Amino acid sequence: MKKRLLLFLCIFTLLLSTAAQAANVTADVPRPPFGGEGGHALPLRTRSYDGRFADVDASAWYHDAVAALYEYGLTEGVSSSAYAPEGNVTIAELVTFAARLHALERGAATPAAAAGEAWYRPYVRYLKAEKCLGDELDGHYSEAATRAQTAGVLAPALSTECYDERNAEAVTVGYASHRRITDVDDYTPYQSDILRLYKWGIVGGVDEDGSFHPNDTLKRSELAALVVRMVEPSARLTLSWQNLSYRSRRRYDLGRPDCGACRGLQPRRQPTTPTPSTR
Repeated sequence: MKKRLLLFLCIFTLLLSTAAQAANVTADVPRPPFGGEGGHALPLRTRSYDGRFADVDASAWYHDAVAALYEYGLTEGVSSSAYAPEGNVTIAELVTFAARLHALERGAATPAAAAGEAWYRPYVRYLKAEKCLGDELDGHYSEAATRAQTAGVLAPALSTECYDERNAEAVTVGYASHRRITDVDDYTPYQSDILRLYKWGIVGGVDEDGSFHPNDTLKRSELAALVVRMVEPSARLTLSWQNLSYRSRRRYDLGRPDCGACRGLQPRRQPTTPTPSTR
Protein backbone atom coordinates (compact mmCIF):
# COMPACT_ATOMS: atom_id res chain seq x y z
CA MET A 1 0.00 0.00 0.00
CA LYS A 2 2.80 2.37 0.90
CA LYS A 3 4.59 1.61 -2.39
CA ARG A 4 1.44 2.34 -4.36
CA LEU A 5 0.93 5.63 -2.53
CA LEU A 6 4.56 6.62 -3.10
CA LEU A 7 4.25 5.76 -6.82
CA PHE A 8 1.07 7.85 -7.08
CA LEU A 9 2.75 10.84 -5.44
CA CYS A 10 5.72 10.59 -7.81
CA ILE A 11 3.48 10.49 -10.88
CA PHE A 12 1.39 13.41 -9.61
CA THR A 13 4.51 15.49 -8.95
CA LEU A 14 5.82 14.73 -12.44
CA LEU A 15 2.53 15.81 -14.03
CA LEU A 16 2.53 19.09 -12.11
CA SER A 17 6.11 19.79 -13.18
CA THR A 18 5.29 19.09 -16.83
CA ALA A 19 2.24 21.36 -16.73
CA ALA A 20 4.25 24.18 -15.18
CA GLN A 21 6.90 23.89 -17.87
CA ALA A 22 4.22 23.98 -20.58
CA ALA A 23 2.69 27.09 -19.02
CA ASN A 24 6.06 28.81 -18.98
CA VAL A 25 6.65 28.01 -22.64
CA THR A 26 3.25 29.42 -23.57
CA ALA A 27 3.84 32.60 -21.58
CA ASP A 28 7.17 33.17 -23.32
CA VAL A 29 5.62 33.06 -26.80
CA PRO A 30 5.21 36.69 -27.94
CA ARG A 31 1.71 37.80 -28.80
CA PRO A 32 1.46 38.14 -32.60
CA PRO A 33 0.62 41.61 -33.92
CA PHE A 34 -2.89 42.03 -35.25
CA GLY A 35 -4.09 43.18 -38.61
CA GLY A 36 -1.50 41.64 -40.95
CA GLU A 37 -1.98 39.21 -43.80
CA GLY A 38 -0.06 36.39 -42.12
CA GLY A 39 -2.92 35.10 -40.02
CA HIS A 40 -2.41 37.57 -37.17
CA ALA A 41 -5.40 37.76 -34.85
CA LEU A 42 -7.47 40.89 -34.61
CA PRO A 43 -7.77 42.51 -31.18
CA LEU A 44 -10.87 41.55 -29.29
CA ARG A 45 -13.76 43.92 -28.81
CA THR A 46 -13.92 43.82 -25.06
CA ARG A 47 -17.30 45.52 -24.63
CA SER A 48 -20.47 46.36 -26.55
CA TYR A 49 -21.43 49.82 -27.69
CA ASP A 50 -24.69 50.78 -26.01
CA GLY A 51 -25.49 53.96 -27.93
CA ARG A 52 -24.11 56.09 -25.12
CA PHE A 53 -22.90 58.93 -27.35
CA ALA A 54 -26.02 61.03 -27.92
CA ASP A 55 -24.30 63.09 -30.62
CA VAL A 56 -23.56 60.00 -32.77
CA ASP A 57 -26.75 59.31 -34.69
CA ALA A 58 -27.40 55.71 -35.69
CA SER A 59 -27.77 56.83 -39.32
CA ALA A 60 -24.53 58.85 -39.42
CA TRP A 61 -21.82 57.58 -41.78
CA TYR A 62 -19.35 57.43 -38.90
CA HIS A 63 -21.61 55.61 -36.41
CA ASP A 64 -20.09 52.16 -36.92
CA ALA A 65 -16.54 53.49 -36.69
CA VAL A 66 -17.18 55.34 -33.43
CA ALA A 67 -18.96 52.27 -32.03
CA ALA A 68 -15.97 50.10 -32.99
CA LEU A 69 -13.54 52.48 -31.28
CA TYR A 70 -15.55 52.24 -28.09
CA GLU A 71 -15.76 48.44 -28.28
CA TYR A 72 -11.99 48.14 -28.77
CA GLY A 73 -11.46 50.39 -25.73
CA LEU A 74 -9.84 53.10 -27.84
CA THR A 75 -12.19 55.93 -26.84
CA GLU A 76 -14.32 57.00 -23.93
CA GLY A 77 -15.69 60.06 -25.72
CA VAL A 78 -15.30 63.65 -24.61
CA SER A 79 -17.75 62.73 -21.84
CA SER A 80 -19.74 59.68 -20.85
CA SER A 81 -22.51 60.68 -23.28
CA ALA A 82 -20.76 62.56 -26.10
CA TYR A 83 -18.09 61.86 -28.73
CA ALA A 84 -18.03 65.30 -30.46
CA PRO A 85 -17.81 63.93 -34.03
CA GLU A 86 -17.77 67.40 -35.57
CA GLY A 87 -14.99 68.68 -33.32
CA ASN A 88 -11.48 69.20 -34.63
CA VAL A 89 -8.92 66.63 -33.52
CA THR A 90 -6.27 68.15 -31.29
CA ILE A 91 -2.69 66.94 -31.27
CA ALA A 92 -3.24 65.72 -27.71
CA GLU A 93 -6.18 63.60 -28.85
CA LEU A 94 -4.17 62.29 -31.77
CA VAL A 95 -1.32 61.21 -29.50
CA THR A 96 -3.82 59.54 -27.18
CA PHE A 97 -5.30 57.41 -29.97
CA ALA A 98 -1.81 56.50 -31.22
CA ALA A 99 -0.68 55.42 -27.75
CA ARG A 100 -3.79 53.31 -27.22
CA LEU A 101 -3.30 51.65 -30.61
CA HIS A 102 0.33 50.89 -29.81
CA ALA A 103 -0.63 49.41 -26.43
CA LEU A 104 -3.52 47.44 -27.94
CA GLU A 105 -1.23 45.67 -30.39
CA ARG A 106 1.15 44.71 -27.61
CA GLY A 107 -1.44 43.79 -25.01
CA ALA A 108 -0.02 46.49 -22.76
CA ALA A 109 -1.72 48.96 -20.43
CA THR A 110 -1.34 52.69 -20.94
CA PRO A 111 -0.21 54.61 -17.84
CA ALA A 112 -2.45 56.94 -15.88
CA ALA A 113 -1.75 60.62 -15.34
CA ALA A 114 -0.18 61.66 -12.07
CA ALA A 115 -1.93 64.07 -9.75
CA GLY A 116 -1.95 67.55 -11.27
CA GLU A 117 -0.56 66.31 -14.57
CA ALA A 118 -2.19 67.04 -17.93
CA TRP A 119 -4.30 64.04 -18.93
CA TYR A 120 -2.37 63.45 -22.18
CA ARG A 121 1.17 63.57 -20.75
CA PRO A 122 1.37 59.82 -19.95
CA TYR A 123 0.53 59.04 -23.59
CA VAL A 124 3.26 61.39 -24.79
CA ARG A 125 5.81 59.75 -22.48
CA TYR A 126 4.68 56.29 -23.52
CA LEU A 127 5.07 56.95 -27.26
CA LYS A 128 8.43 58.64 -26.76
CA ALA A 129 9.68 55.71 -24.67
CA GLU A 130 8.55 53.37 -27.47
CA LYS A 131 10.41 55.50 -30.07
CA CYS A 132 7.12 56.31 -31.82
CA LEU A 133 7.13 60.06 -31.17
CA GLY A 134 9.76 62.80 -31.23
CA ASP A 135 9.88 66.23 -29.62
CA GLU A 136 8.63 68.23 -32.60
CA LEU A 137 5.08 68.53 -31.26
CA ASP A 138 6.04 69.64 -27.75
CA GLY A 139 4.24 72.85 -26.83
CA HIS A 140 1.54 72.30 -29.46
CA TYR A 141 -0.64 69.60 -27.93
CA SER A 142 -3.65 71.86 -27.42
CA GLU A 143 -3.66 72.89 -31.10
CA ALA A 144 -5.79 71.35 -33.83
CA ALA A 145 -3.82 68.65 -35.64
CA THR A 146 -3.15 68.98 -39.35
CA ARG A 147 -3.61 66.04 -41.66
CA ALA A 148 0.14 65.82 -42.14
CA GLN A 149 0.64 65.63 -38.37
CA THR A 150 -2.08 62.99 -38.24
CA ALA A 151 -0.09 60.82 -40.64
CA GLY A 152 3.14 61.45 -38.74
CA VAL A 153 1.65 60.34 -35.42
CA LEU A 154 -0.53 57.46 -36.60
CA ALA A 155 1.85 55.77 -39.07
CA PRO A 156 4.37 54.61 -36.41
CA ALA A 157 1.68 53.60 -33.91
CA LEU A 158 1.44 50.00 -35.17
CA SER A 159 4.22 47.77 -36.42
CA THR A 160 4.52 47.41 -40.19
CA GLU A 161 3.67 43.72 -39.87
CA CYS A 162 0.09 44.81 -39.22
CA TYR A 163 -0.30 45.97 -42.81
CA ASP A 164 -0.09 44.75 -46.36
CA GLU A 165 0.96 47.27 -48.99
CA ARG A 166 -2.08 46.65 -51.15
CA ASN A 167 -1.73 50.00 -52.91
CA ALA A 168 2.06 50.10 -53.22
CA GLU A 169 2.21 49.92 -57.03
CA ALA A 170 -0.66 52.34 -57.61
CA VAL A 171 0.77 54.90 -55.19
CA THR A 172 4.33 54.56 -56.47
CA VAL A 173 3.33 54.98 -60.11
CA GLY A 174 0.72 57.66 -59.49
CA TYR A 175 2.94 59.72 -57.22
CA ALA A 176 6.10 59.38 -59.30
CA SER A 177 4.24 60.45 -62.44
CA HIS A 178 2.89 63.56 -60.65
CA ARG A 179 -0.65 62.53 -61.50
CA ARG A 180 -1.80 61.62 -57.99
CA ILE A 181 -1.28 63.08 -54.49
CA THR A 182 0.14 66.19 -56.16
CA ASP A 183 -0.21 68.35 -53.04
CA VAL A 184 2.42 66.27 -51.19
CA ASP A 185 6.08 66.84 -52.10
CA ASP A 186 9.56 66.63 -50.62
CA TYR A 187 8.88 69.72 -48.50
CA THR A 188 5.67 68.39 -46.96
CA PRO A 189 6.06 67.44 -43.29
CA TYR A 190 5.75 63.68 -42.72
CA GLN A 191 5.82 62.99 -46.47
CA SER A 192 6.89 59.35 -46.10
CA ASP A 193 4.24 58.67 -43.44
CA ILE A 194 1.53 60.15 -45.66
CA LEU A 195 2.52 57.89 -48.55
CA ARG A 196 2.61 54.86 -46.24
CA LEU A 197 -1.01 55.49 -45.22
CA TYR A 198 -1.99 55.48 -48.89
CA LYS A 199 -0.08 52.27 -49.55
CA TRP A 200 -1.67 50.56 -46.54
CA GLY A 201 -5.20 51.59 -47.52
CA ILE A 202 -5.75 53.86 -44.54
CA VAL A 203 -6.42 56.96 -46.66
CA GLY A 204 -7.48 57.39 -50.27
CA GLY A 205 -7.47 61.13 -50.90
CA VAL A 206 -10.18 63.78 -50.93
CA ASP A 207 -10.74 64.09 -54.69
CA GLU A 208 -10.19 62.32 -58.01
CA ASP A 209 -6.48 63.18 -57.94
CA GLY A 210 -6.03 61.54 -54.56
CA SER A 211 -5.13 64.88 -52.96
CA PHE A 212 -4.27 64.78 -49.26
CA HIS A 213 -4.64 68.43 -48.15
CA PRO A 214 -1.79 68.11 -45.63
CA ASN A 215 -2.34 71.50 -43.98
CA ASP A 216 -6.05 71.05 -43.32
CA THR A 217 -7.49 69.86 -40.03
CA LEU A 218 -9.77 66.87 -39.60
CA LYS A 219 -12.81 66.00 -37.54
CA ARG A 220 -13.05 63.41 -34.81
CA SER A 221 -15.53 61.49 -36.99
CA GLU A 222 -12.92 61.27 -39.75
CA LEU A 223 -10.25 60.15 -37.31
CA ALA A 224 -12.55 57.36 -36.12
CA ALA A 225 -12.73 55.94 -39.66
CA LEU A 226 -8.95 56.08 -40.06
CA VAL A 227 -8.25 54.35 -36.75
CA VAL A 228 -10.70 51.53 -37.51
CA ARG A 229 -8.97 50.97 -40.86
CA MET A 230 -5.71 50.59 -38.99
CA VAL A 231 -7.20 47.92 -36.74
CA GLU A 232 -9.37 46.01 -39.23
CA PRO A 233 -7.91 44.86 -42.58
CA SER A 234 -11.40 44.40 -44.05
CA ALA A 235 -12.06 48.11 -43.58
CA ARG A 236 -9.04 49.25 -45.60
CA LEU A 237 -9.20 50.84 -49.03
CA THR A 238 -8.00 49.33 -52.28
CA LEU A 239 -7.16 52.07 -54.77
CA SER A 240 -7.31 51.99 -58.54
CA TRP A 241 -5.79 55.14 -59.95
CA GLN A 242 -7.40 54.44 -63.33
CA ASN A 243 -10.92 55.15 -62.09
CA LEU A 244 -10.38 55.72 -58.37
CA SER A 245 -12.71 52.89 -57.46
CA TYR A 246 -12.49 51.56 -53.94
CA ARG A 247 -13.40 48.18 -52.53
CA SER A 248 -14.35 47.75 -48.91
CA ARG A 249 -16.70 45.71 -46.79
CA ARG A 250 -18.13 48.10 -44.24
CA ARG A 251 -20.34 51.08 -44.76
CA TYR A 252 -18.18 53.46 -42.77
CA ASP A 253 -15.17 52.73 -45.00
CA LEU A 254 -16.48 55.09 -47.63
CA GLY A 255 -16.30 58.19 -45.52
CA ARG A 256 -19.10 60.67 -45.86
CA PRO A 257 -21.87 59.64 -48.26
CA ASP A 258 -21.87 63.04 -49.96
CA CYS A 259 -18.23 62.88 -50.98
CA GLY A 260 -18.60 60.79 -54.13
CA ALA A 261 -16.22 57.83 -54.30
CA CYS A 262 -14.40 56.82 -51.17
CA ARG A 263 -12.65 59.80 -49.64
CA GLY A 264 -10.10 59.00 -46.98
CA LEU A 265 -9.96 62.40 -45.30
CA GLN A 266 -12.49 65.16 -45.79
CA PRO A 267 -11.19 68.70 -46.52
CA ARG A 268 -11.53 71.32 -43.82
CA ARG A 269 -9.80 74.52 -44.77
CA GLN A 270 -10.83 76.70 -41.83
CA PRO A 271 -9.60 75.41 -38.45
CA THR A 272 -11.94 75.91 -35.52
CA THR A 273 -11.39 75.89 -31.79
CA PRO A 274 -9.74 72.57 -30.78
CA THR A 275 -11.84 70.14 -28.78
CA PRO A 276 -10.73 70.53 -25.13
CA SER A 277 -11.30 66.90 -24.14
CA THR A 278 -9.39 64.02 -25.68
CA ARG A 279 -11.02 60.91 -24.57
